[in-house]
Amino acid sequence: MTSTIFYDMELPQQVNRIWRLLRQTRDTFLKKVQGALAEWDLSVAEIGVLSVLHHRPQPVVVTDIARLLMEKPQTMVGMLDRMESKGLVQRFRDQQDRRLVRVEATEKGKRLYESASPTVDNDIERLLSVLNAGELNQLEGMLEKLRSSGLEALGIEYRRVETE
Repeated sequence: MTSTIFYDMELPQQVNRIWRLLRQTRDTFLKKVQGALAEWDLSVAEIGVLSVLHHRPQPVVVTDIARLLMEKPQTMVGMLDRMESKGLVQRFRDQQDRRLVRVEATEKGKRLYESASPTVDNDIERLLSVLNAGELNQLEGMLEKLRSSGLEALGIEYRRVETE
């Protein structure tokens, strides 16, 4: 019997439970973080963009932001439009290669990130604090393995970057 909401296929019972647990855990963490970000009128996606910009010394090319956040570049356009209208980021053409669009955080975006990120970090640490150091290492290894499997199935190359 399948108990997932949007699947109409028979999965082995353990696989079905794992899939449900992964979704529920992801949803729970996202809801907790989104609730924390409400104070700053930021979405999880927006704090993700600001985090990428914060950890890079130079303005970042839109396609690099998309790759780091595992989003499609076309998805980034709408998100950056909203962030620009909120005064969080600014975009401009690369001086060397006019085909490239670069993004940098505005002072407002930098202030919001520096104000909101400690709260988000604390919430995530609190949620993960039920695991000891060994369990955290084990979980990290298993999640990296699952992510690699999923990306390979999608034909997406993923490189670990220093902003992780």
